Amino acid sequence: MIKHYLKVISREIHQNWFRFLLNTLGISVGLLIFSFTYFLLLKARGKDVTSFKNHDRIVQITNSDSSGEKTYPVTNDDINRIMRLCISDFETVATISPVPFDGYVNVERPTGDFLPHSTSWIRSVNDEFFDIFNAEFLQGNNLYWENKTAVLSKSFAEKLFGNENPIDKNIELTDKTHHIFEVYRVVGVIKDIYVDAMGADIYISDSEVTTSPRVFALLNNKSTTEIVNQQLKNIPRVNGSDSQLIPTAKPISQKKSFLNQYDPFAVGLVLLSLLVLLSAIINFFNILVSSYITRNRQLTLRKIAGASQKYIFRQLICEIIPVLFIS
Repeated sequence: MIKHYLKVISREIHQNWFRFLLNTLGISVGLLIFSFTYFLLLKARGKDVTSFKNHDRIVQITNSDSSGEKTYPVTNDDINRIMRLCISDFETVATISPVPFDGYVNVERPTGDFLPHSTSWIRSVNDEFFDIFNAEFLQGNNLYWENKTAVLSKSFAEKLFGNENPIDKNIELTDKTHHIFEVYRVVGVIKDIYVDAMGADIYISDSEVTTSPRVFALLNNKSTTEIVNQQLKNIPRVNGSDSQLIPTAKPISQKKSFLNQYDPFAVGLVLLSLLVLLSAIINFFNILVSSYITRNRQLTLRKIAGASQKYIFRQLICEIIPVLFIS
């Protein structure tokens, strides 16, 4: 019986091979272009800083050479010197550093045991980070931002604790051999930040990380980037190659994503993918109607000849569904 069904399916595909091929290629190409466009949209969301309330007043501070083409990290000494010079132009300064970590996050359970979970992003930040980037606290707060405290993103908190309240619970960071790296107390849960440079699963206090941070500042309402950069020129610094480095402030809103730079190309991709998918869907329903008419005639004749409902159901499953699935 199975061989009979396979023969029927093969005959159907052989008789309509061009339509099946056209439909398969149409769906494949349409999905490929649509997936590529969706990937671009995700990348664009990762660069979109307009979600921050004061994005037009946030600047990133880096060290630039005399040509302005190359940038270098800002050190903690630079931060202190910048704050002493430009304190009137900055409302607040935030620091953020990626934490190199390749291990597991162990979650404290009510029994006192720790259940391991993997993690992807940990960032070290100061408490001003949450103010500058308008972090929306869903639970807890950062009033007591100190050593051994952590703030989780909403999605990661749900992954670790489910519907439980994570506030004041402990999480362990361990390496792959389950050697304890550090223990942190959860003090808050924030809404996910999707911008690549600021997003993370876990935020910990910056006092525990010695790597050079990325520095962002919120300008006051009366200050501008030009005014700040003019003042920053007064604190040059020399690196190991004796080339002069000057702290420079650049608005984060100037950074453009792929879609910002190539809007016509992105729109063209979307329209092309929709056109190809629409053509494939129309062809699919054309095959569906044709197959239904043919099979319905055959089922009616076989039912008159005494075929049982079970036989008819098997024929529907084995003849119609595989044909539509392949298309």
